[in-house]
Amino acid sequence: MGLAGRLAAARAGALVGREAERAVLDRMLSGAADAPVVAHLHGPGGIGKSALLRYAAGRAELAGRRVVHLDGRFLDGDPRRLEEAAAPACAEAGTVLLIDTFEQCRPL
Repeated sequence: MGLAGRLAAARAGALVGREAERAVLDRMLSGAADAPVVAHLHGPGGIGKSALLRYAAGRAELAGRRVVHLDGRFLDGDPRRLEEAAAPACAEAGTVLLIDTFEQCRPL
């Protein structure tokens, strides 16, 4: 197993108790026909939402998929700003768009 694989395994091991969420993300990333195309992770701070996004990013990269990671703290309330930031995710089939701290985008 290469360095990327070992890092992904270590990150996955850090997500104790998140097996159900990881399973959904894995199905999504596998391209299963009946898998959801959007996942909304929510909850109070400190429960591991960002860790799950890092897990998804790592799994996607291991599968050879491009990852576009945005942080809602750096997007303003202008929908055009989100559109511009997310545009690279729309340019290539199979790209994974991850938006962390989306609660900061409420005006959108």
